[in-house]
Amino acid sequence: MQCPSCGFENMPGSEGCARCGTSLKLATMTIETVPPRAGKWARRLRGRLASRWQIQGRDSAKRFNAAARHNLPTWSIFFRLVFPGWAHRFTGEPELARRILLGYLAMLAMGIAGYGTFFGDAGIAFAAAIHVGSAFDICLKHIPGARAGRRVFFAIIVDAVILLCLYAPPVCLGRWIAHPLVLQDAAGSFHPGDVLLVNELFHLPDFPRPGQIVEYNEDRHGGDFHVDYVIAGPRIDRILGVGGDHVVWDYPHLFVNGQPSPFQPLDPHGLPQHVEVDVPPGDVLLFPTVGSTIQMRSQWIFWANFAFVPRGDVVGVVYWRWGPFWRFGPVR
Repeated sequence: MQCPSCGFENMPGSEGCARCGTSLKLATMTIETVPPRAGKWARRLRGRLASRWQIQGRDSAKRFNAAARHNLPTWSIFFRLVFPGWAHRFTGEPELARRILLGYLAMLAMGIAGYGTFFGDAGIAFAAAIHVGSAFDICLKHIPGARAGRRVFFAIIVDAVILLCLYAPPVCLGRWIAHPLVLQDAAGSFHPGDVLLVNELFHLPDFPRPGQIVEYNEDRHGGDFHVDYVIAGPRIDRILGVGGDHVVWDYPHLFVNGQPSPFQPLDPHGLPQHVEVDVPPGDVLLFPTVGSTIQMRSQWIFWANFAFVPRGDVVGVVYWRWGPFWRFGPVR
């Protein structure tokens, strides 16, 4: 037991320094870690938790010291690289682990909230960068005895595995089943800037069917009263009929094969008063009312020409409005 005044090493349990006489009672005092008013069960629970944390800390230090004697990190460290900050906490850097985890979660939250926008893509990219950066740091610190070039090469390999195994699959799958589509024009309940999710991968056997709001590719040209119209690129609207249907639009009602239909285009106010068409086999009927340059004065024959879309040009089903958050919800 060392004296705080003169540095003399005294026998354990001594109450005073044998050289200078300084009291050593404070050094030998047992400090209670629970509040004096704590109940019996609270005192017992806190004591057990404190003991458990001390044991875990000693075990982690022992595992780390054993791993440091190897030329490469142990599988325990490798396993903990799947989550940012976990490996740093395991190797004795809890404060750095906390900062890494908080930064990662903040960027991931920004990426999910802004999915389909620039800020969303930036958030996902920064979250992945924090993850691979933390793994890179672990590899550089815990490959003792290896040259700097070997450690950098090994760290690059580990980062590539993390990106390919943890980030590439969900990003690719998400682009197929939750492809973001940002609207440029208002239509019905939709507003400019809305982020819609489109399922382009999994479809039921009856896809596409009447009533579904779908994304489709259009590349048509037409004219009316010496005015040329061009509708090209990805668009959305509601399917009103399929091949073989006789469809009559008599504003504001829609009739399919002589029966009233519960469905309407997304923006019915842009259509002429009356349109009557027969849907060719292999096509679906979608009046291009969202963002269309065709005006109400156009003759119905031009609307009929633009409304027939081959089934192969229907990309996917619009099923969810992701943003802005105050309009978050399913698309009906």
